[in-house]
Amino acid sequence: MAVNIAPITAQQHANTKIKPLTDFNVFAKRHMSPLVVHEFSRAACCFPIVFIQEPESKKYKVVAMFSIAPNENKFVVDGKWNATYLPHNMARGPFFISNDEKPVICLNQDDARVSETEGLPLFTETGERSEYFEGIIGSIENLIQQDAATEAFIAKLTELDLLQASNLNIQRKDGTKQEVTGINIVDEEKFKQLSDEQVLQLNKTGFLGLIYIHLCSLGQIQSLLRD
Repeated sequence: MAVNIAPITAQQHANTKIKPLTDFNVFAKRHMSPLVVHEFSRAACCFPIVFIQEPESKKYKVVAMFSIAPNENKFVVDGKWNATYLPHNMARGPFFISNDEKPVICLNQDDARVSETEGLPLFTETGERSEYFEGIIGSIENLIQQDAATEAFIAKLTELDLLQASNLNIQRKDGTKQEVTGINIVDEEKFKQLSDEQVLQLNKTGFLGLIYIHLCSLGQIQSLLRD
């Protein structure tokens, strides 16, 4: 199904407003969401942080898991978000960045939060960007910078050959076992075998702490087994 996305302009969106997100059922079938490294410490308190490969490009990206099964989200309960942290990718609302040479902020005009009568306006009555929209622009620009840092982190893990396909075996409360597949995690044995110089370099770039946060977050997989 095509998504109705358009560049945001004062002419086309003079009366456009954005309502707050109150019904999280829109995420009820989303079992993971992209993360940037700046979110790791907050996300790890709630979700397992893992790496997945895009089917065609084989590029890795880092995600928060909300379920061990597709089309399921353990953190959406009765339309509410039942976790202490909401990833930026979900919180940013109906806003997107175009993939053009010069990125442009776009709006998913079919999103339920987009309105002509309720919410915070994108533009003032004189056609200037509203304070709310300026804040959105700042957040998205910051997210672009964080994306670059995340790509650098993944590139370093790939360079050091630290990512491995998951072989996590989970035991449910009823005693049955389930293997979690389709995800990648840092290989702890290879990590331990890094040279002192490699570990020092990881520490200087801030990547060492991110690896530890990722590994600690894997304990959250048990929370995905709750009924």
